[in-house]
Amino acid sequence: MVLPNLFYFQRCIADRSYLGRTEQEVLRELAGLLGGPADDWVAAWSCLGRDLTGLPADLPDRLRSARLQRPAARELPGGEATYREIHAQAVECRRAVLLALQPDASPETVIEAVGVIGRWWALNRYAFDHTAGDRLDWNWIHWKFVAPLREACARQATPLQARRGELAERLAQAARLSPDGAREAIDHLLPK
Repeated sequence: MVLPNLFYFQRCIADRSYLGRTEQEVLRELAGLLGGPADDWVAAWSCLGRDLTGLPADLPDRLRSARLQRPAARELPGGEATYREIHAQAVECRRAVLLALQPDASPETVIEAVGVIGRWWALNRYAFDHTAGDRLDWNWIHWKFVAPLREACARQATPLQARRGELAERLAQAARLSPDGAREAIDHLLPK
């Protein structure tokens, strides 16, 4: 999700009038540079600020299937397919935590959100050298994923405490952590 900022700053350095562009204009131009569907990529790049109505359930699949076909996409670190997958999973994370906050959410919905975030974490491990080994620190994951997840856990505290083992197992599988590493992460996620 850093690429839009880099793109914007580079454009502003090249042309100061670019400072007047709206976020939507910048994101649409970047989508054009990469060769992807603008509506889908604008939603993906801005998913942290969107609610469920702004993140359709099929958006992750659309991101996965719409190859970025312009020459600039060949320069994406990790490759364009990985870039699409990271963003598809980021959208899934945002949707999962928002679903876990719904008034009718069940403990299973919260457990699913933990798994979705764990899978995204296993793919990107965005915290540089701090991510080595068998550890997941919730501070390494964007607060727009973690804050609503913590709130959902607080709302479902009693049933989730009873299902701690299931939660840890889901996280261990999804984030590729050892059982001990997953239990430690769950201990830091659930309210005391």
